[in-house]
Amino acid sequence: MAPHIALHEIGVDFESRWISFAKHEQYAPEYLKLNPAGKVPTLLVDGHPLTEVAAILYYLAKRFPKLACSRRATSKPRRRSSHGCRLSPRRSIRHG
Repeated sequence: MAPHIALHEIGVDFESRWISFAKHEQYAPEYLKLNPAGKVPTLLVDGHPLTEVAAILYYLAKRFPKLACSRRATSKPRRRSSHGCRLSPRRSIRHG
């Protein structure tokens, strides 16, 4: 869900498709063509799948640095993280 929220926060156009774990849709042949490991979520970037939440958030923060780190004028003030960026991939990546 974090990449979905990040895409909304950044404001880029994207198409989402919901996957039912109860129906094991992540193992459907159509989905496995995109992502042979059946990982969810998957973000297609220029036709190439990007998986893992941390990797997707890192990509979005790098691809849209000004949008990812700026606050919209209409949003309420929020406490800034120690990184100064709400979409910082460091929140999701364990170092060490």
